[in-house]
Amino acid sequence: MIGRTLALCALFFIAAIASTQAVPISISFDNPNPSVAAPSSGFVTVAITGTISIDPSYQHIGVAYSSPTNFTHTLSLTINTSVAFNLWFANNPNGTFTGTILEISVPAGTPADFYGYEVNANNLATFGIGVQPVTGGTSTSAEQAYSVTVTNGGAVPVSGATLLLLALSGAILFFARRAFALKAWPTTG
Repeated sequence: MIGRTLALCALFFIAAIASTQAVPISISFDNPNPSVAAPSSGFVTVAITGTISIDPSYQHIGVAYSSPTNFTHTLSLTINTSVAFNLWFANNPNGTFTGTILEISVPAGTPADFYGYEVNANNLATFGIGVQPVTGGTSTSAEQAYSVTVTNGGAVPVSGATLLLLALSGAILFFARRAFALKAWPTTG
């Protein structure tokens, strides 16, 4: 009995220690899916802001991101990391950055659409950073998806998934109302 209790306590202790170990990197966007109206001339820049935290016992080894592309893969928006992020990344191997991370340009004449896929792929566009322990060891990474919905200055374009969700919701409401009406006023025959 005492042996089982000690073994259970040891497993609990190991699980508690494992659950308190920090993830070496985190990326959190404040506005990962903004909407913007296409400008009538020039371009508008959409800023993706957020916080990146890298554990002091790790250092960054690279950053990767892709231009957000519409679903038909016929048009990509131009994307860059911000000057502030670039300066932090160049001068700090770890620590925390808070501010504008990505800047996405939407030029005049951009068709209204959802821009959130990698070029030539159905994968969502992501921003990622790789890190490795300062003393050497296995590297790891974190990534965060982002997108921009471009509008014509009016309503946000409706995607196929949104239409399906609306149709499904309408059908559920119709049948729920019908079931409620039959229970509330049963017919006699």
